[in-house]
Amino acid sequence: MLWVQNMWVTAICIPYLIFIEDKPKLPPSLVALEKPKEAPFCENLSGALRLSEYRKLIGAFMLMQGCFLAFGTNINQLFTPVGFTTVDISVLGAGVILIGVVASMVAGVILNKTHKYLLMIRISAAGASILVGLALISFTTHNVDLISANMIAGACFLVPVIPVSIDFSAELTFPQEETVSTGFLLMSAQAFGFFFSIIVLMLCEHVAAIAGLASIVLCSCVATIICIFIKEDLRRIKFVSKPFQLN
Repeated sequence: MLWVQNMWVTAICIPYLIFIEDKPKLPPSLVALEKPKEAPFCENLSGALRLSEYRKLIGAFMLMQGCFLAFGTNINQLFTPVGFTTVDISVLGAGVILIGVVASMVAGVILNKTHKYLLMIRISAAGASILVGLALISFTTHNVDLISANMIAGACFLVPVIPVSIDFSAELTFPQEETVSTGFLLMSAQAFGFFFSIIVLMLCEHVAAIAGLASIVLCSCVATIICIFIKEDLRRIKFVSKPFQLN
């Protein structure tokens, strides 16, 4: 089983090595346009956190990433009670990863042409909420194929939230250093995901698997609501589109 998983992961990573570019067409920050300067970490972070749209994005991303981490961490606890075998769970995990990677690549292509970051993240959050919410119904059927198809479809929307949010945070916080803004975004999401995974595990073990799934649905719905209130301020694109001269 371990060899099979290793082959799946290797096959999934190959497209990244082939299609990902070394440099983005748009500079991610001022640091990429000129020789790097020493900037205090706290100064960059405080500058980013003063932006209300960035704070809203952090909240939405924390919840969505928490859903994904809780799903991956507790996949056995969530699906074994509804009739999934070890093989079924492995196939489901591989399907979620594969379709998530493909969906992320498609989202990247769309963003590169349209720069509709806010629209993409709203579609991703709403789509994940609806499809994972439908799993509350499909769970009652105990139909392995139906539940797997439902969750894999949900991954089409849930997984692309990660790359879209990372790019969006760089846009919202420009000209702050991208490593600081995206790093804090990911750190916050990972911290929340850790504690949320424990909550989902406790619900699965002490209440029911569907209770753990319901908590994931609730988180994704709250994230969708937060996304409604985010305003699109593409500071990096606005900066690059105007004539400028760096000192």
